[in-house]
Amino acid sequence: MKALTTGCSSWMAPAAGLPLTPRTDRLAGMDRASILSQSEKLERHIALVEEDLTKQRELVAELLRQGEDATGAMALLRQFEELHARLLVDRETLRRHLDGVSG
Repeated sequence: MKALTTGCSSWMAPAAGLPLTPRTDRLAGMDRASILSQSEKLERHIALVEEDLTKQRELVAELLRQGEDATGAMALLRQFEELHARLLVDRETLRRHLDGVSG
């Protein structure tokens, strides 16, 4: 079962070209089209992480049902949850910035 604890697709690296934290100073120099492009990349990344969260939750549940050690799988699940939370904050940051940028 060990291979299953690391078999998720998106947790190892952010989507290509996507900063994990869209700093507002970096966004200030971007036009609306560039921000929308970053937003689309971020949405794809969020979707991948949500798939990984589902798979990892299922794995943890299965390990616990089988009475196996789920420590590593639970630690990875926490990492996915933390990444997901950061990505949701990033999405809100992009949305707020988009509201302030004329098209």
